[in-house]
Order: sequence, then structure tokens, then C-alpha cells
Amino acid sequence: SYSMLDKAPDKKQATAILKLFGNSGSDIKTQDQALEIGPTRAAFRDCMLKVDSDWFKKISNKNLSLTEVKMENTIDRVRGVAEHPRNIERVPAGAVFAFQVAIKELDEEDDLLETLLIGLRLLEKDSLGGSGSRGYGRVKLTLEDAEIQARFNNTQPW
Repeated sequence: SYSMLDKAPDKKQATAILKLFGNSGSDIKTQDQALEIGPTRAAFRDCMLKVDSDWFKKISNKNLSLTEVKMENTIDRVRGVAEHPRNIERVPAGAVFAFQVAIKELDEEDDLLETLLIGLRLLEKDSLGGSGSRGYGRVKLTLEDAEIQARFNNTQPW
């Protein structure tokens, strides 16, 4: 949030993040603060399943479901008892989605694309959504623009 900006170890990078993803209006107290950050620059579109992918064709040819249900529970390790059984519906590994993000370029001096690429690289190294420690939400991003893909491949997030 804007209120934490002055305490950020790297104010330039923190400002870029706020410019990309926006800020709560309640955190901005003055007109100067609003002008410094401006409007949200990144727009994320819905990720649609790619029906022309090899994965989709394979699933369709075998008449399989596009989602799978996995049984889970918790284990009380002291008593050696499984508890709280539940079903989790998820997208099977290998599914291919069309991902789109747009960046509004308002300030020539800001390289917000680099900040976005760092965030996307961190996403690849972590997970999308919950239950990442169980292996859910692993993503591999492939970008259509060769120049941006090269920058993404060379991005070192830390």
C-alpha cells in the first residue's frame, strides 16, 4: 500500500509494483500521492483453456473429464488417524491456457514490464492459488513475443 512506500527497502521497485497493480484509494491521502502512482497499469484477462493444444486433443479423444477430483484428508500424527476427508476438484497437469496481460504505458521512464516479468518468474517458482505445498498450481509460462520471452528467460527475481 502507498502508506508503506516510504518504509520499503527499494522505493523505486515498490512504486513500480503499486503502478502495476494499483493501490487502495483509502491509502492515498494527497493529490501528489495520487499523481505519483496514477491508475493501475496491468490488466489481467481470463485464462481460457486452449482447445487447440495437444493436451486438450488427447483428453477429448479419450473422452476424459477436463477436471479431476482428488481425495484428501488430514492426519493426526499423534493418534495415527486420518480425519476430515474431502474432495478437491482441480485441473489436471498438462492443461494449456491462453494467458493475457496488458500494460498501459504512461511514463516513459518506468520499465514496468521488467517488474511484471519478475513477478511472473516468481509465480513460476512458487504456485498459483492455494495448496502449493501439495504441488497444486504449478505453472510454466510461454510468451508469444520472442523478445519478451528472451527477457523473461533472463529474468533473475532475486
